[in-house]
Amino acid sequence: MNLRRVLTLITVLSVCAFSSVVNAAQSDAYLGTGVNYLDLDDGSSVNISVTGGYDFYQRQLLSANIQALTLAAEAQYADSISGTDNIVNYSLFLAARMYTSERLFFKAKSGITNFPDVVLKNDDAEHSHFDLGVGLGYKLYSTTLELEYIYANKTLHASIVEISVKYHF
Repeated sequence: MNLRRVLTLITVLSVCAFSSVVNAAQSDAYLGTGVNYLDLDDGSSVNISVTGGYDFYQRQLLSANIQALTLAAEAQYADSISGTDNIVNYSLFLAARMYTSERLFFKAKSGITNFPDVVLKNDDAEHSHFDLGVGLGYKLYSTTLELEYIYANKTLHASIVEISVKYHF
């Protein structure tokens, strides 16, 4: 395990936790960190991820089931800290959060993930893959805790389970 990566994760988590307690105001930009498990045909890895995003659409709804809807653009970088392979990936997503209460929300996202170091068995040079994901989240002041499942393109047979903390500025 790389000590530098663990210290980076601890630092980012500490900043997110401290910021959420000090500042309850919220804007459209957010930054977060998480831990994910990446499962591929040829191996697996545990990764630390850093995510940045921007809520470009927010709307309060007068529905009995959905109280609010937000649409966001997210960019993510993930790097391995352990596992059978050292797998780095970059992702760009469009995400929707549907709030069923003031704090609880469901999340759906779609985007592209690039696995620059992954070589497929069939010698396919394609490293970018279309992803679909779903998740659950809980909002506490300006911080959200999210649990997500992301499925990458069937060519890669990859799935990612991630838990993350995001601070909304």
